[in-house]
Amino acid sequence: MIEAATDAVDRGHPGAAVALADALYPWLTVRADPDRGVAVHALAVGAARALGDPAVIAIMLRRLAGTHLAAGAHRRAAPLVAEALLLAGSRPGDRAEALVLRGRLAGARGDHAEALAHLADARDLHLLAGRPRGVALALAATAQSLLCLGRVDDARDALHTARHTVVDVAVPHWEHAAVLVVLVRAWVAAGRVADAVDLARQLVDHLTALGYGTTGALAEARAVLDRPRAHRPESRATTISAVGESGEDTRVQEAAAGPEVTTPPPTGAPDDQPRTPESESECRAGGAARRRSWVGSA
Repeated sequence: MIEAATDAVDRGHPGAAVALADALYPWLTVRADPDRGVAVHALAVGAARALGDPAVIAIMLRRLAGTHLAAGAHRRAAPLVAEALLLAGSRPGDRAEALVLRGRLAGARGDHAEALAHLADARDLHLLAGRPRGVALALAATAQSLLCLGRVDDARDALHTARHTVVDVAVPHWEHAAVLVVLVRAWVAAGRVADAVDLARQLVDHLTALGYGTTGALAEARAVLDRPRAHRPESRATTISAVGESGEDTRVQEAAAGPEVTTPPPTGAPDDQPRTPESESECRAGGAARRRSWVGSA
């Protein structure tokens, strides 16, 4: 399909190239493949410019910028985000998505106060546009900056709100899966693996039903279900039902364990499984670690 999109551009059919890039976007998003994503969306941005529709150009700019951010190429993303924000005009949904990217860029520079301001505006605009998935993604990015500032309780509050904003979806959809993987990672980064378990189980169900059985996201969700749970002092004896990789339903009992133990996020598998963005080094260096990130716009 990538070759077909390239051929469409060469033959003077930019609309077909944009349509093909749009068709590939769900697969690239859930698979978290920044290298192919950059190639596809760079092509799509050029094709969108040839079409001359500002709204389409803005969408493709955001997708290319988000893919650059996922690959850690923040400087390449910055001018794309600025242009996307300009083209968004007063459309609340488009402007909100561009502001989430701007907030992530600020966080990557280590300016988390600026990041929180952009993300708060994005959350409000997503609410205005009636886009619960957008609200959840803005809150997940907000939680990441709050964690980097050491405001752990505030980060968990943001994640609780995000979790309740995204209602259970009976029919599997890739956009919901993309939001779930962001929230699972954010809960793990906040030291609450137990809170990530239910969302990870939903994620496994959605990805399996969608046919994304070989993606790193699926492996990561199963790893969350199979790993030891984080303990909290107030949890006297909490029973959690978790479906392991074998499909067997297991029961894990948590008892009081003194100081909280934070289990680090999964590091990912080579070539396929996405990298976690919530590391301490990224908080300190403002993203200098350039890890591959799943925190993106669905």
